[in-house]
Amino acid sequence: MHYFYIPGSYSVLEPVQVDGNQNRGMNSGETLEQLQIQNTQIVMLHMDDCITAIRAAARMPVEVISKSTFDLFRRSKIMDECQSNLGCSFKCREFNAADIVTCFAALVMNDQPIYATFRDVDSLTHDEILSRARETVETTLTANQNVHF
Repeated sequence: MHYFYIPGSYSVLEPVQVDGNQNRGMNSGETLEQLQIQNTQIVMLHMDDCITAIRAAARMPVEVISKSTFDLFRRSKIMDECQSNLGCSFKCREFNAADIVTCFAALVMNDQPIYATFRDVDSLTHDEILSRARETVETTLTANQNVHF
């Protein structure tokens, strides 16, 4: 199955139906060329390619957040909460797009509590969430230590 899709979007525009020698939107009845008059970015992709593009658009890199922000989200609708000697992680129950969720991590680095968030696939494990947060913070700290004025 193919879909019309606008790159960077979190969802497809509409499914495509073959009408003779033309591909038409199942909802609008318009061809790709007709839709591109309204938005030149519209493309036709196979569903697998749409899922890959939607995931890429919805992902968000690791960002350090405050404890109060972490606690605020922890009191919302969460799933897969896990505590271990490595730290705490959970995911927001609301999906951003496809199978992309917002992940949260709390860990201790250099005797300092660190809180972080990022978006990625919902299948990430507790250890993967903490590892991603730890690696990003360590990389950031190392990069900042190497800056000389």
